[in-house]
Amino acid sequence: MKYTTTIELRGGDAEIVVEYNYYKGSPGRTYGPPELCYPSEPAHVEINAVTYGGVTITDSLSESQLESLEQEIEEHLTAKAEADQCAYYDSLRDERFAL
Repeated sequence: MKYTTTIELRGGDAEIVVEYNYYKGSPGRTYGPPELCYPSEPAHVEINAVTYGGVTITDSLSESQLESLEQEIEEHLTAKAEADQCAYYDSLRDERFAL
């Protein structure tokens, strides 16, 4: 997946493209026989590449910049999922009242 954002780069704002994988995570299972239980895994983003003007700059970014990008993408995906869910339920409500 790709995400476009702006970061400060060399004293100015730069539009970058971040290629990443998103892992949804799982709630885990804490009930039933122990052999069927497993811990929860949080959702997380793994950055594969960051490009600026077609040039890969991933290795030039600090660890804190990469962590900040991961967090920004996670927040964006969470907000998008919430908006999609609201739109879905709004459409159901609209269909119901249209009858």
